[in-house]
Amino acid sequence: MNLTSKFKLFYNISLFFFAFFHFSCSNCDLIYYEIPSEWRSNSELSKIKDEMKKTLKGKKIFIDPGHGGEDRNNISPRGLVVEADVNLRIALNLKKFLEEIEATPILSREKDETVTLQKRVDLANSSGAEIFISIHHDAVNDPFDRWTNYTATYYRGPDTIYEHEPSSKDLARYIQRDLSYAMRNSGGFDSFDGTYPDVYRVPTLGIFILRYLKMPAVLIECSFHTNAMEEKRLAIPEFNKIQAWGILKGIYRYYKDGFPQIIPLYNNSPNKISASDTLQFYIKDKNRIDKNSIKVFLNKKISYFEYEEAKSIVKIPLNRIKNLMQNALEIRIIAKNNFGNSSHPFNIKLKLD
Repeated sequence: MNLTSKFKLFYNISLFFFAFFHFSCSNCDLIYYEIPSEWRSNSELSKIKDEMKKTLKGKKIFIDPGHGGEDRNNISPRGLVVEADVNLRIALNLKKFLEEIEATPILSREKDETVTLQKRVDLANSSGAEIFISIHHDAVNDPFDRWTNYTATYYRGPDTIYEHEPSSKDLARYIQRDLSYAMRNSGGFDSFDGTYPDVYRVPTLGIFILRYLKMPAVLIECSFHTNAMEEKRLAIPEFNKIQAWGILKGIYRYYKDGFPQIIPLYNNSPNKISASDTLQFYIKDKNRIDKNSIKVFLNKKISYFEYEEAKSIVKIPLNRIKNLMQNALEIRIIAKNNFGNSSHPFNIKLKLD
């Protein structure tokens, strides 16, 4: 190899290592996110907000920014992010978006203050809100793990327990899809769509706040603030606004596809039901009802019922129910529309005359 060839070889090797270290260091400082396509045109943004208003106007949405006040211990490795603050920024952005389309957001907190888990549950259940969304960010326990990152949405589960409300899982699917897309994050590797029953996170008991809510409820772990890149993104207010927009779009699509509503049709006063009566319930939905999805529970057990498809009416002839408990009757009904969305929790208690 002559001198010229040696020089060329040395030059190429030097160039390679320079490029390698240059781009490696550049990537260390890279903060990547994308502006939603709807924001790039004022006319497009106005158009989608008008569509959202048609669907969400007047809807009460409960937003729960996790942690805060005395609970400010979740801090990112470089100290750029306090989880409680990021959760609140996203919640306040979501509140503003909802107000712009004339929905009614209700927050468990609007500043850095302590709100107990029980207080959050009580506020939500007494608010008249139709859905509940708790906003969080996750962390890994390994101080050397700076790469784990994904978006996950939790619902009360598993699906096999009586307390599982399919409508919560529906809501989780919609929010997970649009939030993860807005953030350009994947879902967790051990979930098909990024949604998880809450026992995955808290074995046996599940997540406290999801156990006692009376409406469809989800808890979002938007991403991991322990991730080296994510920590930087979460510190940027514009990115938090994008996160809120992703959650908003999930809410909008959920309501747009709709869900059945169970409406009692009592011939008599609900306090004067006799064991010979046939109870009737109308399933209201702008979409078609999947008749094979209907389930009726009496006193927490699957019950016989009849369905009049032409009128969308569920009939429960009590005189055909074996071993019917006297004096008390707990009724639960679940139905899905052709989008696969389930009715909101319907659970009533009646007294038999």
